Amino acid sequence: MPEQVNRASDLLKGVARGAMAASYWPAESAEDAVIMAEVHAYQLMRQLGLPEGNTTALLSNWNERNVPPLHKDEILDAVDKILDAGEDYTPAALRDPSSGVGRMLPVPISEYGNTAELDWVWEGYFARGYITLLSGSPTAGKTTLLGWIFKYMCGSGGGHLHGKVSPGKVLVVTEEDGRIWRRRSDSVGVLSPDVEFIHHRALFAGSRPTQREWADTCLWIAGLVSLRGYSLVMVDPWQSFNPAAEENDALGSMEALGHLRTITEENAAVVLLHHTKKGARSFVEAGRGTSATAGLADIVLWLHEKGKMGKSRRRIIEGLGRIGGTPREAVFELTDDPQKGYVSLSEPSDGEPAQERKLRKTTGKYPLEFRLETIEAILKDGGPVMAVSAIMKAWPPDFDGRPSRRTFYSDMEAGVHLWERISVNGKVKYRLKTSADSCGSTSIAPEDDSRAHVGRAMHRKEPVSEEVLHTSEIGVSGPGGPIRESVADYLEA
Repeated sequence: MPEQVNRASDLLKGVARGAMAASYWPAESAEDAVIMAEVHAYQLMRQLGLPEGNTTALLSNWNERNVPPLHKDEILDAVDKILDAGEDYTPAALRDPSSGVGRMLPVPISEYGNTAELDWVWEGYFARGYITLLSGSPTAGKTTLLGWIFKYMCGSGGGHLHGKVSPGKVLVVTEEDGRIWRRRSDSVGVLSPDVEFIHHRALFAGSRPTQREWADTCLWIAGLVSLRGYSLVMVDPWQSFNPAAEENDALGSMEALGHLRTITEENAAVVLLHHTKKGARSFVEAGRGTSATAGLADIVLWLHEKGKMGKSRRRIIEGLGRIGGTPREAVFELTDDPQKGYVSLSEPSDGEPAQERKLRKTTGKYPLEFRLETIEAILKDGGPVMAVSAIMKAWPPDFDGRPSRRTFYSDMEAGVHLWERISVNGKVKYRLKTSADSCGSTSIAPEDDSRAHVGRAMHRKEPVSEEVLHTSEIGVSGPGGPIRESVADYLEA
């Protein structure tokens, strides 16, 4: 039985590689076909380990697309050449760019086709031949949403969401127990044979795969796509299948995501379900682990609740896509109608998402220049000297929130060209610079015994006479020389 499974696995890998060869390496002359037949035989037999019979069958299928096709004896000659060659042999076409093998040479941009001809599974979000990363918290409803997408796909398409859903077959690669998906399917009404599952335990016996195992699995799935015609492959969740050493491993994640291109090259849409990190406040920072995951995806989506967590049936989906056509924001709601499911509540927007607008207002994540201008205005109105806590309290009330204390302290350091830092009663405070000292540095140092006496008295909380207060001065250095002001002026401030 294991031998049969291995042979089936090898065959599916070969189908995937053979289908890719047929799609991307058509020969336009008999000379090219001879060269490419040797290359394909080498890849199938040496790199994938397929036996002679399967390799010959795959090359014969590929040969039907050549113009003109080779004689069947020439296909057998290519296979025999690889069989008879030594282990160190590599076809010359893989080493010499002048051989004329099409995929080994630069391709003019005009040959890549019209990008407007995207084949959408769910318009704006899932496209054949591309990878979508869908992030959300465990309670955001990612699989519930996908369950309704599956239902639309298994029917006549359409749906009531933004963007048309096209009919097609679905392959779900998941770590969740099949009974969980069955209950989910019962609630949505998806019992179609066009939705099929492969479980994590069946692939990797419950453990995290190695890079080699994941690469072989992607070839296997690509073969299934070619044989069964899936239009959508969903991986749920990505963390369980990512072979990287840990989720912040950028290089390992990049390599793992690269293997998924084997599936997209079979013209299937790949959707990765991803968990959000704790405290995520924008879809750019939503996904857990390395940002390379979002960087290599073609479409990045963030699904989150609209309203209080766990109490709202409304969802917001925000997105960005490198292929165009992805709305920045859309709002929809889960209804009780068993035929509709999710319905759109507003037209999708290509402007700034509401969550980002809220983020700017509630966390103070405005541009630094804006924050510095606001702090400068606060110091003008509330000065002449203010502590950071006072500046925070004076933050404009028309905002729903204000920057964090850490952000305030960072901004105060960034704005030293606008204000200066001083010490009053042992506490750090700030005041705007005047025209005389706007370019200078500020330092405070005792200059005479009376000044030192005042400092010691303040530290010990002892009374200081009015005469000493008004005759003692604090020296502040500036470009025009010392600037002297009485201690009393500072205390009054």
